[in-house]
Amino acid sequence: METEIQSWANLATEVGSCRRCTLCDTPGKRVFGEIKLGCKVVFIGEGPGSEESAKGMPFIGASGKLLRNWAVACGLKEEEYSIFNVINCPLPGNRKPMKVEMTTCGVWLQKQLQLLGCKKIVLLGAVAAEHMLEPSGYYLGGVMKYVGSRFTVGETEFLVMPHPSYVLRAMGSYDPPIDKMKQFVEDD
Repeated sequence: METEIQSWANLATEVGSCRRCTLCDTPGKRVFGEIKLGCKVVFIGEGPGSEESAKGMPFIGASGKLLRNWAVACGLKEEEYSIFNVINCPLPGNRKPMKVEMTTCGVWLQKQLQLLGCKKIVLLGAVAAEHMLEPSGYYLGGVMKYVGSRFTVGETEFLVMPHPSYVLRAMGSYDPPIDKMKQFVEDD
């Protein structure tokens, strides 16, 4: 267990000192993720917003509250899920990350997922879905039509869900398929 914890600490240090792209110069804290060793599910979003960047934690604003409500609705306890983003650094003006930034920062996400070893991943929104699925030949082009859909890559299962911020912006006019997420979490 100590080596595993040390591996996470080393990776967090590497991410914290990364200078691979210009996002490292963006004001705000890098957001490494919320790690729960032995978790059942990993949620992956786009990148830290202003609240997340200020505190250095993922999904702590209104989107985070909604995501945690979804997790509870699926029967998950806090220690049963981890949360990461494709991008660790704040994005200027909360813009969508560029492909080169996703590729550069995605190396860290892959290392996080490899260390964690979780085989069930919920992809929150287009950025996460495209980043995680396109390299395996899934070209989604219009992610919303795939919300609630499952994909398998190797031994890992993915579920595409809307990003919680999208649901909040829709102000009640869009109901995400939480039942499909619950089934995904429960299935062996």
